[in-house]
Amino acid sequence: MREIRDAEQKRSLKQKDKDSVRMTMDQALHENLVKDKKSDSNQALVDRLNHILANEFTLFTKTLNYHWNVTGPRFHSLHEFFEAQYRELLELMDTMAERIRILDESPVSTLREMRSDNTIIETPGKFLSADKMINDLLAGHMEIQRQIQDTLDSGNVDSGTDDFLVATLKAHQKNSWMLKSHLT
Repeated sequence: MREIRDAEQKRSLKQKDKDSVRMTMDQALHENLVKDKKSDSNQALVDRLNHILANEFTLFTKTLNYHWNVTGPRFHSLHEFFEAQYRELLELMDTMAERIRILDESPVSTLREMRSDNTIIETPGKFLSADKMINDLLAGHMEIQRQIQDTLDSGNVDSGTDDFLVATLKAHQKNSWMLKSHLT
């Protein structure tokens, strides 16, 4: 009788061990699925942020170019204005790259990566009028605002990145307003 009871206890313990292993495996599988889903979600967000960063870099380069090449009666005021704008864009790019690092990913950081991930087209500045330069920069800021809004609307943004993007959006909106104010 005792042997039967011992055998049943051993079977019961083995079954509990199997159930425990199965439960642990099920939990691990579930956690990995959640982690993979989160990783995919995180990667999609980082891809969007890198796209915005690449466009900010192109806009920065255009602004610097126009700072160097603006001519005409408004030269001095636009030269200083473009300088203030490219300095602000540099700060925005730096914080965007840092936000991507906070998300434990790498920001685009080479010219090749920037070029392959941007949608703002470079324009030589040396033959453009001041108003054409301003309109071109305004179009760049508007494109970045659209990309930021699309990212916010995607529903795939953590609260820290949401706050960061709202602040970045406001900076581009302010720069757009300032550019519009310089148009004749």
